[in-house]
Amino acid sequence: MVNICVEGGIGVGKSTLVRFCSQFLHCHPVYEQPELNPFLEDFYRASDKRDWAKHLLYTFLLLQERQLRLALSCSTPDDLVICDFHPLKNLVFANTLLSKNDQENLLGLYQSLRIPQPDLLIFLKADEHTLLARLRKKNGPHLAHLDFTFLTQLCSAYESFFRSSYKGRCIIIDNSRLDYYERTSDIHVPLNHMQEVLNILPYIKPAREEGGEV
Repeated sequence: MVNICVEGGIGVGKSTLVRFCSQFLHCHPVYEQPELNPFLEDFYRASDKRDWAKHLLYTFLLLQERQLRLALSCSTPDDLVICDFHPLKNLVFANTLLSKNDQENLLGLYQSLRIPQPDLLIFLKADEHTLLARLRKKNGPHLAHLDFTFLTQLCSAYESFFRSSYKGRCIIIDNSRLDYYERTSDIHVPLNHMQEVLNILPYIKPAREEGGEV
């Protein structure tokens, strides 16, 4: 079994990438279920997000750990499992939202859970203006409460984490100028990276469709 996880800031295109992978690759897609976290709405509505951050991140860590283990345990040795999250994301958010002491406590819990490291982690990045523009096109219930400062801090935290802290196999893809919906051919960029790094079977591009480009 090969497990690939996709990570990156809010609105960077993690779920979209996994959705396209499920169409072009023989894989089992797994999507995060943020609606299961009862603290999410309070977190986004709070004027000071740190008031709810600890509850939010501890809950997410446990929910995501269980979801990932369940997905992996139900997979066969020949499966390719692609997730649009990894529980380590809570460590990144913690660097922005929690005190140093609370960051260390969350890290201790993360380490005690012995969460499986993916065979490949894809870090999608994009500049803050691109993320904000994409988020404004969505109709999520919490997006109206996002602010540019928080997005900027989160982008910086992700960049720092994957440049200096993450030790596993990882590829970094700048998603700022990729648009899988407007230009379906853009999906070849991350798919070809995945193929090369993991040495999986060659990805076969679908034939051109009349009236469109693939």
